[in-house]
Amino acid sequence: MPGALGLGLLASLFTHAVLFGNGHSVGGSLHEALGQGAIAVATALALAWGALAWDARRLADGTVLGARLTSHLPGWPAVAACALGWYVLIEHAEAPHAGAGLGLALVALVACAALICKVAQLLVRSIAAVVIAIARTRFFPRAVFARPAYRRIVRPAAPALRRRYARPPPIASYCA
Repeated sequence: MPGALGLGLLASLFTHAVLFGNGHSVGGSLHEALGQGAIAVATALALAWGALAWDARRLADGTVLGARLTSHLPGWPAVAACALGWYVLIEHAEAPHAGAGLGLALVALVACAALICKVAQLLVRSIAAVVIAIARTRFFPRAVFARPAYRRIVRPAAPALRRRYARPPPIASYCA
C-alpha cells in the first residue's frame, strides 16, 4: 500500500500538470510540501527498489530479478484510486478555479496512473539490470608498471675477443 500511495501522489501531480499546465500552482499553500513530498517519495521508492534488488543480486540474471521485483509493484487500479484521493486533496487545498470536467479528470487520472505504473516497472527492471551488472563485475586492481630489475650484461673484455681469431682460419693453410 505505501507504494500505491507514493505512486498515486506522483500520478496525481502529473495529472494536475497535464490538465492545468502552468496555469496555477499545485495545492495552493501546500505547493512546496507537495513538491518536497514528491521528491521524497521518488527517492524513497528508488532506494527501496535498489535495496531489494541488491539483496537478491545472486540470481541468474537481471530479467529474473526484474520480474520478481515488478511482482511487488502495485497495480494501476490501486495507484489510480490513491491518485484520485491525492487529486481531491490537492484540489480541495487550492482556491476555487475553473478546471477540467470530472470525466476528463478521471480519464486523465487513470491514464497517468497507468503511465506511472509502466514507468515504475521499467525503472525497477533497469535497477535490477544495473545491480546484476555491478554484482557480476570482478574487481581488478589497477595494473602498476614496474621496471624490471637491472641486470648487468657481462661482455667479454677486448683481449678475450682477439683470442678467438689468434690462429688463421683452416682454409688459409690449403691456399698456401
